[in-house]
Amino acid sequence: MSLVELIIYGAITAVALTVLATLFASSMGAEAQTRDRDTATARSQVITASLQTSIRNASDMRVDGDVVRAVVATGTSGWSCQAWALKGDRLLYRTSSTALAMPDASGTGWSTLASGVKAAKSGASFSISGRTLNVSLSVISGATTVPATGKILAQAKQSGTVTKCW
Repeated sequence: MSLVELIIYGAITAVALTVLATLFASSMGAEAQTRDRDTATARSQVITASLQTSIRNASDMRVDGDVVRAVVATGTSGWSCQAWALKGDRLLYRTSSTALAMPDASGTGWSTLASGVKAAKSGASFSISGRTLNVSLSVISGATTVPATGKILAQAKQSGTVTKCW
């Protein structure tokens, strides 16, 4: 083999390795974007499932800024107080058999339902129109933003002793 042939083979090998390295780096970026999208989508689904399941079974609800509290049916005759609060970039959740106070700045006593959450647009993340809760949240993971928005109708009716959650 001559020196010219070695140089040509070396150049071809260098070009091939450059192409492979570029493909590898590109696939790593695509994998990170996919992971961020899947994480944000999963968090959004947790939020919407929690809100839909509870608010559909609610007889009453109240919104105070970025906090929604609801009286939720727990079976054929039981009721509980459930609440969701947007604090910083976390959506907090709490349930109780008695009235729920507004969360403090650190969210002590509340569970984090999802992180990377913010109001979808300026203004309130929750609002009420009649018996319908309007949800306007966005979930962020990396560079990906997934909406967690919608309208949920409270369908339960409470009779007898009325449970108060605020």
